[in-house]
Amino acid sequence: PDNPVADLSLGEVQAIFNGRVTNWSSLGGQDRAITLVSREPGAETRILLRQRVMAEQRIDINALLRPGDGSLVEAVADDPAAVGYTMMGNATQANVKTVSLNGRLPTPNSTGTQTYPLTVPLYFVHHDETQPQGELRALLAWMQSAAGQQAISQRYGRVR
Repeated sequence: PDNPVADLSLGEVQAIFNGRVTNWSSLGGQDRAITLVSREPGAETRILLRQRVMAEQRIDINALLRPGDGSLVEAVADDPAAVGYTMMGNATQANVKTVSLNGRLPTPNSTGTQTYPLTVPLYFVHHDETQPQGELRALLAWMQSAAGQQAISQRYGRVR
């Protein structure tokens, strides 16, 4: 949280995670080596980072790998020079600073309106072609209700 870097461009994030930028001073921060923390290959959040930010570039081989989003957030919270990535809801659970991208913070509003640059839609798919029944139908109805929208929007955005 004490890192003075508050905003990064997607290009800067790419440069950090591919190892071209290795010190916070290059980004307006303190003269400290950046500790990269990443999810393991195959993790959904890592796949999203590679697709949306890294393009054809690889994540630096020196990145510390963590087996889950919770573990990644804990590793970032434990190291003041660390940087990592996770879904918005996970970042609020620890003593970490959320950095804006291209001037936009991930908030329920910016993800709900898809103005945050790394917004990812979440789809609920059922294997049966007929209407969902039972508990699944009740869950989907709750998610679309005013109470469900209120609960979800406080942490993730809105459900359409």
